[in-house]
Amino acid sequence: MNNFMRSPIPFFQNQRIRQIIKILVLPIILFVFMVSLSNQKVFAASLNSESTAQQAEKASEKILEDRDIEETNKGFGQEESGTELIQKARESASEKLKNMANEVKEKPNPDESLPSSKKGFLKNVEGQKVEGSQK
Repeated sequence: MNNFMRSPIPFFQNQRIRQIIKILVLPIILFVFMVSLSNQKVFAASLNSESTAQQAEKASEKILEDRDIEETNKGFGQEESGTELIQKARESASEKLKNMANEVKEKPNPDESLPSSKKGFLKNVEGQKVEGSQK
């Protein structure tokens, strides 16, 4: 074997190891490429500002409904501190959803101004089919 093909790291001089690495690297590159393409498809659909804001507000109210609180407390809120922690988490989640609803209402074009993570979340709240979700 000529010196040009030799790896400076002895581990990679073994032909079998180099073949295995080639076999593993190509699928990883293809996977990354496919994920980046699917992310572009996810955000191709536009958000309906009014509908999205309404759905986010409904979700913020649903989080605080009493029937859900009782079920959650059965599993996680056995002690008083657990119940308080659950209630604080619900209030925090509700507040964040309300803030997102207000943010959508205030933006003239939420598709362009919102970060992709918020757009994807809001599309799920609105009920749009998002690539990779199990709807």
